[in-house]
Amino acid sequence: MKADTWMPFYVSDYLKDTMDLTCMEHGAYMLLLMAAWTRGGILPKRAGALASITKLSLAEWSSVSDAVLPFFTETEDGYRHKRVSEEYEKAQRLSEARRGAGNSGAESRWGRSDGRSRSQRLADARARGTHTDAEWKGLIEVLGRRCVKCGVTSKELLGSALCKDHIIPIYQDGSDAIENIQPFCRECNAGKGNENIDYRKNVCHDWRERLAKRLANAKQTPTPAQVARPSPLQLPSEVSNSVPIGPELERAGATPAQRAMALELIETVRSPEKPKPPKPSRRAPSAWAPSAATMQTLTAEGYQPGQLERELAILRDHEFKTARSDWDACFRNWVRRSAPQNLRVINEQPRYNNRTSDYVSKLQDIGAAMVADCE
Repeated sequence: MKADTWMPFYVSDYLKDTMDLTCMEHGAYMLLLMAAWTRGGILPKRAGALASITKLSLAEWSSVSDAVLPFFTETEDGYRHKRVSEEYEKAQRLSEARRGAGNSGAESRWGRSDGRSRSQRLADARARGTHTDAEWKGLIEVLGRRCVKCGVTSKELLGSALCKDHIIPIYQDGSDAIENIQPFCRECNAGKGNENIDYRKNVCHDWRERLAKRLANAKQTPTPAQVARPSPLQLPSEVSNSVPIGPELERAGATPAQRAMALELIETVRSPEKPKPPKPSRRAPSAWAPSAATMQTLTAEGYQPGQLERELAILRDHEFKTARSDWDACFRNWVRRSAPQNLRVINEQPRYNNRTSDYVSKLQDIGAAMVADCE
């Protein structure tokens, strides 16, 4: 970690030396320690600068300076803190040692760097050779959509894409042409090092021929925009249903594609236009009227014609919160919810219509028996 962003702090040593400080003196001392660390262990001598560092006024700084400054040593450059200077120099040496070890490891793995950035090295590699996106996709297909080193397939990568590995690394003056690229997974690409082994021939020994054939077929296959449509035929303005179009087109020398287009156009002319469904609206359209089937259904449910006319007039004046398109269904639901039940004409049969005579006869027999007992 960089020495100017991380400062070691030993709590026991700090508390041992500062037990007699007040709260304001603790805060001023801590701010001076952190400022000294960021400045290499040295603080300015000016009282105004020290007051600014501790966020105190000059009067407040004067009241705490006698308790805080004894922790520092006055030199020609400024106030120096012995422990902060030692720890800062130690952190600098540790940072330099780690930086050197990292550079040595990178050089042993990748070779000595020439000072160029990756973008500069990639630009130089593309100057020596480039590849197209079609070549890269075709190479992946030819090699079976897999990492040519470990054999893991693209389906097994769980969404991760295959990486472009330069066989001769670009920092070793390798080019960006398709001849110098092979598909690797991320793990194999990260652990490659400075090797320059071509694994493509182990997967497909004739990958060059297959890739060239694939690219050639892709160039020969026309796109939908490139497909030439046959020239249209001049058809009569009025087409009769009795006219045998097929033989007439054959005698006219039409190609099969032209005959197909002509027959399709004729069927379009002959077929009646389908009515367009009404656009959804929040009010019932002025030209709409309930269908005969809707009126028959509601009449069968017991609603009177006059009642249906009143409900239809109310529905036409109503504006719904949401747009609707099936107004027949809307009208049926409207009537069923709005119309009072007592206005229906309900023709129900008597509950005991078939047994009424039996009950009457039984009651007569019971009454006769009671009269006989009384006598």
